[in-house]
Amino acid sequence: MTTSTTARDRALELCRELGWTEVTAEQAAGHPIGTPEQQRVLRDGLSRSGWEELSLTHAERAALAVLAVRVGVDARRIVTLLRFAGVPGDAFGDAVAARGSDDAARFVAEAVRTANRFHEHAVSRLGRVVVRLVHELGLPVPAEVSYLKDWAALVAEKEAPDDRFAEHARVAVDAGLPLTGPFGPLFGAAVGQGRLTRPEALRLAFTGLDTAVRPGDRKVWTRILVDDLDVTDAELVERADALVVVLATGEGPVVEAFAPRLLAAVPDDLVPDVLAAASTVRTKKARRAVTAAAARRLPPEALAPEPDEAPAERGRWLPAPPLAPVPAFTLGAVGPDRLTDLTDLAGLLLGRPEEVVDVETERFLALANALARTDPDGVRQALRGVPETWRCGLWPVAAWVAGEPGPDPSSVNPLVARDAAVVARLGAVPALLSTPSSDDLRIDPADLADRLRAYRAAGVAAAGADLLVALLRLDLDLAGGDGGAAVRAELATLDVPVLDAAGAALPVAAGPLAAGYLADPVVEPEVRVAPRARYWDIDEPVVPASLALFAGLLGRARWMGGRALALWPGWGEATARQLGGGYPDAGFGIGARQLARRAAPLGPGATVNLLAGPRGAHPVAAEDAARAVTEAWARGLLRPGVADARYLDWNVVPGQLAALAPVLLDHADDGLAAVVWPVLADLVAIAVDAPRLLSGTAELAEALLALAPGAVAAVADGRAPQEVLEVPGLRALAARSGSSRAVVAARAAVALLPAPVVPDIPVPAPEPAPPADPSLDADWPAGAGSLAEVADGIALTAQWEDPAATTKMLAFDLVLPDRPGEVYRVVKGWTYDLESEGQCAATERGTGAAAWLSWDGTRMTVSPHRDRVNGRSGPLQHDGPVRPLTTGMVAVALGMVGQDGERGLAGEHLLDVLAARERIGSAVVRSATRLLLTQPDVSPARLVRVLEKRRHLLPLLWPLLTEPVRAAGSTDGPPPRWLNQVLVVALVHAPALRVAARTGRLPADLSGPDGWPGLAVLAARPGKSAALGKARELRSRLT
Repeated sequence: MTTSTTARDRALELCRELGWTEVTAEQAAGHPIGTPEQQRVLRDGLSRSGWEELSLTHAERAALAVLAVRVGVDARRIVTLLRFAGVPGDAFGDAVAARGSDDAARFVAEAVRTANRFHEHAVSRLGRVVVRLVHELGLPVPAEVSYLKDWAALVAEKEAPDDRFAEHARVAVDAGLPLTGPFGPLFGAAVGQGRLTRPEALRLAFTGLDTAVRPGDRKVWTRILVDDLDVTDAELVERADALVVVLATGEGPVVEAFAPRLLAAVPDDLVPDVLAAASTVRTKKARRAVTAAAARRLPPEALAPEPDEAPAERGRWLPAPPLAPVPAFTLGAVGPDRLTDLTDLAGLLLGRPEEVVDVETERFLALANALARTDPDGVRQALRGVPETWRCGLWPVAAWVAGEPGPDPSSVNPLVARDAAVVARLGAVPALLSTPSSDDLRIDPADLADRLRAYRAAGVAAAGADLLVALLRLDLDLAGGDGGAAVRAELATLDVPVLDAAGAALPVAAGPLAAGYLADPVVEPEVRVAPRARYWDIDEPVVPASLALFAGLLGRARWMGGRALALWPGWGEATARQLGGGYPDAGFGIGARQLARRAAPLGPGATVNLLAGPRGAHPVAAEDAARAVTEAWARGLLRPGVADARYLDWNVVPGQLAALAPVLLDHADDGLAAVVWPVLADLVAIAVDAPRLLSGTAELAEALLALAPGAVAAVADGRAPQEVLEVPGLRALAARSGSSRAVVAARAAVALLPAPVVPDIPVPAPEPAPPADPSLDADWPAGAGSLAEVADGIALTAQWEDPAATTKMLAFDLVLPDRPGEVYRVVKGWTYDLESEGQCAATERGTGAAAWLSWDGTRMTVSPHRDRVNGRSGPLQHDGPVRPLTTGMVAVALGMVGQDGERGLAGEHLLDVLAARERIGSAVVRSATRLLLTQPDVSPARLVRVLEKRRHLLPLLWPLLTEPVRAAGSTDGPPPRWLNQVLVVALVHAPALRVAARTGRLPADLSGPDGWPGLAVLAARPGKSAALGKARELRSRLT
């Protein structure tokens, strides 16, 4: 038994003796804590790790947290103890306050540092107690966005005092607290409510506008200045220089609010600056306002454009650099002077996101082991500042420094298990088996043989997890030929024992195991479109017979994000698929730079997603994502014509194209025009072939227009082949009718290009027309979507959590039929509960208490614990089949699709998963859709996006088309604004829906001579609106 476990068990036994296992948190404030010696035992035990592993209820953990405060456990450990104790109540806050301001300040700092919340503007788990302590003890306002979010949310709900509002507001503006949450409305009302003077509010609002980095924040600051503070023209002119910078962002609400007033009021010498900045705006309404204001201030000739103004030429067509060799992995000389380097490496890793592994992670572990060979105490001293963390490479370090065991790694992935194994034995082995031979993390089989010889000479065993990672990193290209055969033969003789995580010997030696793996390695799975899905996926890697002993760890190695690059550095597209793209992952940048260290040129999916990486990147990852492109190009990994636009973001339908275009142009300016041009051309082709022109096509066409002169010049002087100018997608777009931005830009670009070279190819005979009623058996099998509805009687309301936010989320309030006085709020971006647990995470309005809603077979139940079976937090341990999803839960799932950004994409993914697992049927979708149609903030036009992009979901989600048509037909007056988009998508699916109605796949009420309920009414209405025209067309095509 270790020292840590012994101390914990002594403290636990003493807790039982003193009755602490039987008290509530409220009773804990006055419960005896024993003699000074007993308090020392309790303090020592509660300060050690291991309490998380005990089977304790939330109430028991909450009481222990109060006890820890009272006996003087440090703040960091107290926050760790609270991790599984639910939301702390008043008794805990009283205990912390009783310790005095200094201890309370330390607790506040640690709680703020580790805060987590259900969604962006929810109160964090420790938020209430933290805000209370700051107010009651007069602590300085923490300059942390996390704390300020809690404060704003609680003040908005009148659950915290506002007597220090001005102080908080100053700190919030300096810290950049988002205005898209509760702080915006609070600040806007502050002057009228006497919380701020107008001069101070004006100063803070202009400061906030000037320093804001998010368009949504600038929009709210603008509204506050104009509507709430009634800013005067004189006040705007006084700050004109700063406002010109803000106008240059080109954001419609900002330009529309300030530019016309500035153009009317600023001195003559500032008019050109204001006009130039305001001219960057893209919205037509703002452009008209600026033009009108300029016309009133300037003579007509000053507003006339330059004749025949040519678009700005962009891009450099440089030849691709040759493929560079991968540098060898080196540590350099190892001596006492390197302890400082070890500390610096630990600091580097601490400043990174948790789940990333790269060459610096490996350097840290290898250097730590090398130094610990001769000076383990020096290494412990150098690493004494490493806290408890889950960062790769570091997570077992704090326990090792304290002489304690780390958490059991046996149930996690190979890299985490490897970290535990090697840190536990720092200095005890000659070298780490998994240390790479080169910076791309591959291992030369000869190097592994050298290390195993050193193990045998030292008489030490190999750690199984360390050996496994080493095997997966082996450079298989070096295992062939005569040299490879000699290494395999030598490995077969190296009978070094192998130990599992518990220290037991495995029934095979390390050398023969390695030799067997070289003959029978893990094969890289192919990237392919997932069944019944709209994204690219990989199969689970097949565990070969050579690694049968490690099947448990490898079974958890499929989805490891960017860490997959550290596990299989010799793979190509499969590891790039796991690195991901298209969403703001904090670890993407480091993973992308590790990808740029590869030995071989990148494949089509890796190339296009590396190029797209800087677009919408997480702030932490943005710089590294851009550097990764530069480094990959310099090393010869990015080859012209390799990128395949179909793999963008690993989605079948590409998105975020408007944001991608300027990123690709920047790459072209850096010399990558030969790589970027084909990507832009292919994306335009995909956009043109889509049922509707994809959003962002105009920006893509304008980017091609800017690059076209350089492309023509590159072909003329032989730097690019003739076929790069073919661009059939761009030419098809230019041939379309109309004067949209996309078509105008395409025509201008095509005008700069030579006519395409048309080869003399015989014209094929036209294919026979498809039958009028094609079979649906492949895409709509009989019985698809037939799962019965579980009606729960829930009353549902849905509204935007923050209507002013740039990226909006829906807040669903649910009232259960047998709990009429309780309201449960659901705000979702996370979907695992609905996907896999048959329950829905919520918070109870008013108390903020966690609630988990599920159907027990007869009614909806509410549990305070995610794991209702064992009364604990953490994933649900099922006590039977997964519970079904009810009407209310499905309404939440459907509503998620109507959210903005990645949360809307999460809703689409959720529906994909539920369809694939046959968890819901069309009957419950129909009822849930009717529920949502009663909510003004839920737009059917947003909901049908999922059927536009994921057509395979039609057998399940057809009610998203039929029910809005029914609702529109049942109301008088003009058609709803959302109807046109619903009918656009319905027309895309009309052939399948027509056959489905005729073959009994749709309910009888949708199969009559008039088509769907409400459709005939809409078709018969007088008028020439686009929606009514489409209703007539749809009725004709369905009947």
